[in-house]
Amino acid sequence: VREGLAEARRSIWDLRAATAQHTLPTRLTRVAEQASTESLPIQVNIGGTYRTVDAKLEDEILRIAQETLSNVARHAHANRVTIDLRYHSNRLTLTIADDGRGFDAADDSLPGKGHFGLQGMRERAVQIHAQLVIESAPGQGTTVKLEAPIPAQKGTATNG
Repeated sequence: VREGLAEARRSIWDLRAATAQHTLPTRLTRVAEQASTESLPIQVNIGGTYRTVDAKLEDEILRIAQETLSNVARHAHANRVTIDLRYHSNRLTLTIADDGRGFDAADDSLPGKGHFGLQGMRERAVQIHAQLVIESAPGQGTTVKLEAPIPAQKGTATNG
C-alpha cells in the first residue's frame, strides 16, 4: 500500500511539474530571460492567484509580450524593462514598461513605413476580447498594457 501511495504521489508531482512548465507565468518568464541582456535587464513580477485559462488566450498574450519585447530591443534604446503579470478575479493584466526613448503613440503612419508590430498586437488583442493601451511619447519611454477578461470556469463564482 505504501509503495502504491508513493508511486501515486510521484505521478501527481510529475504531472504538476510538467503542467507548470507550460503555464503563462513560466513561459513569460522564459521569454523574458531569453530577451534579457546585460545592457537590457528585464524584471518580471507575477501576482494574484494563478489559474488555468484557455490556451489560445495564453498564447496570444505571450505573442503580444514577445512583440513588445522585440520592439523594445529594436527601437527603444532602453536601459531597463519591467513586466508585470497580474491575475485578478475576472481578468488578467499584462503591463510591460521600458525607460527607452519612446515614440509618438498616436502616429498612425507606422504601418505605412513598414512597422506592423503594433498593428499586429492590436489585432491579437481584439481576437481575445482584450483592451490594449500603448502609452508613449518621445523621451518618455513606453508602457504597453493589456487587460484580458478571464471567462468564469464552470463551477466557480466570480467576485469582480
